[in-house]
Amino acid sequence: MNVPGDGASWTQAKLNVQVTDMTYSQIVDHLVKVHLLLEPLCVVLQRRLSSRHPLHQLLKFHCRGGTVTNNLGVPNLVSRNSFTDQLNAFGSKGSNELLIKAYEKFGWEQTDFIGNLEVSSKKAACPASLLFSRLTLFHRGYIELPGPGRGGEAASKTPLLHKSETIDEIVKKLTVR
Repeated sequence: MNVPGDGASWTQAKLNVQVTDMTYSQIVDHLVKVHLLLEPLCVVLQRRLSSRHPLHQLLKFHCRGGTVTNNLGVPNLVSRNSFTDQLNAFGSKGSNELLIKAYEKFGWEQTDFIGNLEVSSKKAACPASLLFSRLTLFHRGYIELPGPGRGGEAASKTPLLHKSETIDEIVKKLTVR
């Protein structure tokens, strides 16, 4: 076991932890929860939705190049003699185990943004619900939504963009307490 007074050994131990943490976040949080979640949706988008469909127009930018990236990138993460064998103590075998376990545990309930914020705010010192409420207030001024109880009436007259606002003013709105 290495302790802070061990000089180079301590630095090596810290580096190993950082590399392992980075690889975990890339495999679990990025690969499984972004790429592998999005790929089936992108395949359906290309095969079943007209390119004129509004959902196609919205999602096509999220799907651009994803399948190619997955097909080229995943083997480099989990194949024998991949860079994870050279960087991590757990190597490609550990990468495969992480990938499989994360994929088996992952479900649609984890895509619940509001629910995840509520869980996070209970665990963190800085409540994530504050962030969500600020984002909610922020976006209301930038998109037109029908008001509650209007039953299909025209959208509110809120302009799509407040052209007079600068980026600094927008950031200030988000960060003012």
